[in-house]
Amino acid sequence: MNDKINFSFLGTSLGYSISLLLIPMLILKTTGSPLLVSLSYALDVIPYLLFTPFIGWLGDKYNKKKIILFGELSCLILSFLIFILPYQPEFIYLLILLGAMISTFSALHHPIFQSILPELYAPDKLPTVNANIASISSMTGILAPLVIAGALSFVSEREILMVMIFCYLLSFFTFLSVKHHYQPNTQHQNIIEGMKESWAFVRQESQLKYFSYLFFFANFGLKMIFVNLIWIYSTRFHLDNSEVAYHFIVIGIMSIIGAKIAGKYLVNKYKNTTIILASFFGISVLTLSLMCYSHPLLLTITWGIVSMLSMFIVVTYFTYRQKITPQPILGKVISITRLISYLAIPPASILSGYLLKSYSNELIIYALAGLSMLITSIFFYFKLRKMP
Repeated sequence: MNDKINFSFLGTSLGYSISLLLIPMLILKTTGSPLLVSLSYALDVIPYLLFTPFIGWLGDKYNKKKIILFGELSCLILSFLIFILPYQPEFIYLLILLGAMISTFSALHHPIFQSILPELYAPDKLPTVNANIASISSMTGILAPLVIAGALSFVSEREILMVMIFCYLLSFFTFLSVKHHYQPNTQHQNIIEGMKESWAFVRQESQLKYFSYLFFFANFGLKMIFVNLIWIYSTRFHLDNSEVAYHFIVIGIMSIIGAKIAGKYLVNKYKNTTIILASFFGISVLTLSLMCYSHPLLLTITWGIVSMLSMFIVVTYFTYRQKITPQPILGKVISITRLISYLAIPPASILSGYLLKSYSNELIIYALAGLSMLITSIFFYFKLRKMP
């Protein structure tokens, strides 16, 4: 069972990661327009903001396995359509639309996938399962650029799309073989009622509520820096693309190590609040320490440790959320709390981009990101310190 889940998630995660990199590359190569590339990136994020609140309701009301299979099959068909599409300026908006549709079905996948895991595994297995999923997510962040960068030396973008098609094929057929006993939900709720119920549950569970708010501020601080790492490496440290890739590989490996440590040695052995608060405080201090470094290797090591600590938070938070939420509303609760964290990404990206454009000094975003996380870590310490 575990291998099937891991292979399925590997397929969908790697397929989506390739699409996120390859489609903007095709747009830029075909049109030379950075504006259309920006439009493509914006349309990748919008489905997560627009549809996330409703996806959880869908998963709690209908068969989760069938929804996941429908999404994977849709991504497979869309990948094939991109493969056969002529890469010419007159077809570019169709390419952008197909990419946005893949993002829409990927937005559907996460909350449904997270909410089906407690139906497939015993509670004591969830930390290990979540650690494996987080590790695979980090690993695909390494594999996707390596696959594209390495393959482009020998083949065209169209041939790389065959890898993307294979990934969704792997995900679909592997998940198809997963045994899942569907128990129909007898509640008759519309979407609005479902969202109200899940939000009421989050507000009632104080620890879950504060964890979701903490996740928002962690996302805000981390994204301020992460979205600009390529600029920092290439502009401030004058590294070429291949050198930048190696630094990202190191960061990704440390994320994988962090997920494994959290699943095996931390969750179920220490208090949730202790793991999350200590990790968040450590992230804020390490982020501020970036102001002292003038060598790319020090930046990479520090940000790798930050990524490791962020995996401690992710695995602990996801496992806690799955355990304390009743199964009939788990999908909706995952959607609501995920939306809270995703709302941090647009302002963090826009603000940090504006600051770098205006001042061309990364120390400003190090300071702002680090201080915002340090202050909120202290605030949440006083809110959460007496909770289990």
